[in-house]
Amino acid sequence: MGHKIISFDYAIKYLLRDKGGYDIIEAFISAILKNQGYGPVKIVALLDTESNREEMNQKRSLADLIVEDDQKQKYIIEIERQQVTNYAHKACFNTSRLIADQLPSGTDFLSLKKVFHISLLYFKIGKGSLFHGRTVVREVETGEKLSFHIEGPEQRVIDVIDIFPEYIFIAIPDFDDDVQEELDEWLYVLKHAEVRDDFKSDIMKRVAEKLSVLHMTKEERDGWINYNKSIENFKDATALQYELGKVEERKEIAHQMLKMKIDLEMISRVTKLSLSDIKSLYEEMESETP
Repeated sequence: MGHKIISFDYAIKYLLRDKGGYDIIEAFISAILKNQGYGPVKIVALLDTESNREEMNQKRSLADLIVEDDQKQKYIIEIERQQVTNYAHKACFNTSRLIADQLPSGTDFLSLKKVFHISLLYFKIGKGSLFHGRTVVREVETGEKLSFHIEGPEQRVIDVIDIFPEYIFIAIPDFDDDVQEELDEWLYVLKHAEVRDDFKSDIMKRVAEKLSVLHMTKEERDGWINYNKSIENFKDATALQYELGKVEERKEIAHQMLKMKIDLEMISRVTKLSLSDIKSLYEEMESETP
C-alpha cells in the first residue's frame, strides 16, 4: 500500500515556489550527495541566469540552486529532466553555460562554485539506474592526485576534484524497486510517483502529504496537467525531428549512389526510400546538371 503523489520532476518546480517546500528538495539532493560521500545541504538561493530564462524546449532545467553544507561550503545544483538520447552532450553544454554565468566580466575565477548536475532520465541508458562521474587528475607515473595551494589571508589547499563539475544520471525506468536505504526510497518515488507505507525516511511522510494529488487546488492541478502536456508535446516534436533527420540522411546516401550510377531498385533497398522518391531525386540531379 502507498500514497500516490504528483510526479516528482514536476514537484521540484512546485515545491520551489515558496520556502515551505525547500525541506523536501533539500532531502532529495542530500540523499543523492550522501551516496557520493558528501554531507547534507540546505538551499540558500535560487539562481536566475540567462540560460535559466530560456524556453523549456531549449534548456529544460527544473532547478538551478545554490546550496550550502555543514562546513559552509557552497555548491550549485542543476536538476534537469531529459528525454533525449544526447543527454550527456546536453548536460555538458548546460553545465558549461551555468559555470560561465557565474563569472561576470572581471570576476576572479576563484569565486567559481562547484556544480553538481543531476539528470532525471526517463529512458534506459545501461545496466543499473544510478550513474555518477567526476574528473580526477593524477600524475601519470605516481598516481598522485593534483592539488594546489592558494596564497593570501585564507591559505588553503584545493584538490581539482573540488573544482570540476560532477554528473549524476538517474535512469528512472531501470530502478529495480529494491528499497534498502534512503536513496532507494527516492528512486522509487521518481519511478512510481508513490510513497510506500514501509518507507523509513522521516521526510517521506511529509512528501506524501505535501505532494498528494488530492490536496492540490484546482489551479495547482491545472498546472500539473499543463506540464504533462508540454512534456508529451516535446516528446512528439523530438521524435518528429529525429525521423526527419533520418530521412535527410537516407536521401543524401541515395544522392551519392545515384552519382555512382547504381541501379534504382538497389538504392531503394539500401536506403528504404520508395522508388518514386529516388526517381524524384534523380530528376532533381538531372535538372541541376549544366
